[in-house]
Parts: sequence; structure tokens; C-alpha cells
Amino acid sequence: MDKTEEELKQMKEELLQLHQKTVTAAYEYFAALPLGRDRVVAGEVYENLRTATRI
Repeated sequence: MDKTEEELKQMKEELLQLHQKTVTAAYEYFAALPLGRDRVVAGEVYENLRTATRI
């Protein structure tokens, strides 16, 4: 299952694009929730997703 450098680059780009879409969706969900426990949890999920690709 060896991939070429170009294939790996494309895979990484797709991953980062999908990650950004997921982060955006998580934020929109978090922002739409009323104050309360669900919003706190959604905020934590959003923050974890937002920082997932940072080293």
C-alpha cells in the first residue's frame, strides 16, 4: 500500500479540507445552542477539533 509523494500530498490536502469543514460545522452547532450543559460540551468538542492538527 505504498503511496507516491503526490498521492500523499493530495490525501493530506483532502484531510485538511475536510477537517476545516468539520471545525466550521462544530462551531456553527456550538453557536446555535442555548446556554447550558449541551453548549459547554459542544464548545469543548469544537475546541478539540479546532486544535487537532496543531503540533
